[in-house]
Amino acid sequence: MVYYAVHDNKKSFEERKLSKRDGSYYIRERDGREIRIGKIKIKNKLIVNHHPDNSFDAMYIECELEGATEAKWIVIPYRDFIKRNILLYLYCLHRNVDCPDKYIIAAFYQELLEGDDTKFLDLPQRSGWQCVEDKAEFVSAASAIPLLTPYYAPDILQRKLIWTDKKICDAADDLAAVMPKNLNYWILAIIRITSDLLFFYQRNGLTSEQIFIIESDDEGITQTAVALLKNRSFEGTAIPPLLQSKTALHDELNGINDGMALFRASSLIEDRRELERCSDVLLSDLTQCSGNEIPSRHLIALFAEHPGTLPPELPAFHINLCGCPKAEDLPALQQALGAFECLLIHLLNSSNPEENLVTTMLDKTKELPQTMRNAECYQLQQMLLATAHLLEIFRAISPEDLSKIKRYLQHQHHVESDTDQAIVNDFRTHLSACISEDTLHITSQTGQPYFTNPSHMAVVDDQNQFHST
Repeated sequence: MVYYAVHDNKKSFEERKLSKRDGSYYIRERDGREIRIGKIKIKNKLIVNHHPDNSFDAMYIECELEGATEAKWIVIPYRDFIKRNILLYLYCLHRNVDCPDKYIIAAFYQELLEGDDTKFLDLPQRSGWQCVEDKAEFVSAASAIPLLTPYYAPDILQRKLIWTDKKICDAADDLAAVMPKNLNYWILAIIRITSDLLFFYQRNGLTSEQIFIIESDDEGITQTAVALLKNRSFEGTAIPPLLQSKTALHDELNGINDGMALFRASSLIEDRRELERCSDVLLSDLTQCSGNEIPSRHLIALFAEHPGTLPPELPAFHINLCGCPKAEDLPALQQALGAFECLLIHLLNSSNPEENLVTTMLDKTKELPQTMRNAECYQLQQMLLATAHLLEIFRAISPEDLSKIKRYLQHQHHVESDTDQAIVNDFRTHLSACISEDTLHITSQTGQPYFTNPSHMAVVDDQNQFHST
């Protein structure tokens, strides 16, 4: 006899259920078995740089994880966040070996849905002064959140401050001690500090409408000038050339907010059309016709061995450094000027943008007369003179130096090379044009010169002197 056992054939599996008890997450599987995922507690959650299409750069989250002794901040890029590829960023989580990855991911996103609302963190896109709740704050690499450095603009990360614990008057004394003894170098230092203060000047309606053309006849002098003007990255004295693509020029100019944009135009054999094309980019940026929605506040300095080759329509403030002494210690000069700059910025950080030390110095520029001769650069003269007054109250320059600087701003800024140098520059310009147009050929000789008539030739002797034929 055969007996059949009959039993209920219905499935007893249930839907997986995620729960949280005593700060730890658990999941009950379909067969009723419960697996402990671990402790996950999110304390702060911020969306970094939210975009109009509802995308963002990253999630910046402070959370407590199983096995960690304290709360940790983690950054999850947008692409990984939306793909739920987050386990890489939960590196300090003490994992239960029986817990699959998908359970940890489910618990993390469930924790995100709970608690306080998500906040937005919009990082500044430019360095320099920003107005936050009617107070000025200076944005630089020092103010960047370390974990979020990939999401800051390059200008911010390049803008470095040289910190010192000295008093600002002592830092001014140090600057005066290492500054080469020449008034024109102080003019450069004043220009550099003015670029840091453009936020305050423009709030008073002052803007710079001039390009600073720096003429130098020696590479050591040029490096000294670059060290004085360069106020972003202090590594070296290299600066980009003027003759480059429009895209490269725009990238360089658009990457600077407050600060100095430095370029070099030093070649004797220049393509006139290329030079005019690149100069037009500088001019459109200077006059805020570059198409940017938010114009920058930087100043532009152009290093030129032969300013006569530059287009005459450039509105220029000329500074001739020919014959000036070179700095004996460039790093010490950069350190001293950077330390003074940093202390001045920290002094202004807690001030009211509408009523502070800069505003007081601007009141002293009313004594500067406005004439037909200085009408085009009058606002720039006001800005530079206000900065000179500021340096004088901290004893970086003496009252006598201030008087000399004032006279320079009033009368000598437009003076270019002297007559002899101008003749030499004009000859070099004409010679370069002939060479580039292939109407003059250059040859060298070690003995008697050899000519090919009727071509025009110039022979360079062993002392690099030209002899035309």
